[in-house]
Amino acid sequence: MQTVLTILITVLMFGVLIFVHELGHFLTAKWAKVKVNEFALGMGPRILKKQGKETLYSLRALPIGGFVQMDGEDGNGTDENSFNNKPKWKRFIILFAGAFNNLIFGFLLICLVHGLLSGVSAYPTTVIDQFHDDAISSASGLQPGD
Repeated sequence: MQTVLTILITVLMFGVLIFVHELGHFLTAKWAKVKVNEFALGMGPRILKKQGKETLYSLRALPIGGFVQMDGEDGNGTDENSFNNKPKWKRFIILFAGAFNNLIFGFLLICLVHGLLSGVSAYPTTVIDQFHDDAISSASGLQPGD
């Protein structure tokens, strides 16, 4: 049972990382006014799908990846909103955004774990809070609050 739970948590964690990564590509493509044909989590056959205004949102059977399918990614787009018809700097930002989102997400996750869950102050201080029972510094006259 423990093994099954570990596998499920691992798949869920990778799913979150993949979602954050693909969301970076998706949001910057929308910002750059690139037509996005499909936003998918997973690979293989579709399990769930919902058609938006221009984008098909889908969840697929195998939780091993995801993708953002943009019009013109293959170099054959003729529409002005195709990926291949956007300036190179916008294409670079769209491609870079996935990895950048993962870096930001990782940083925020570290801040959350360190600041909220560890029970330790996230900011160092020079004020003495307490001493261990055998601390040499307490014998020198230092007091908590100094």
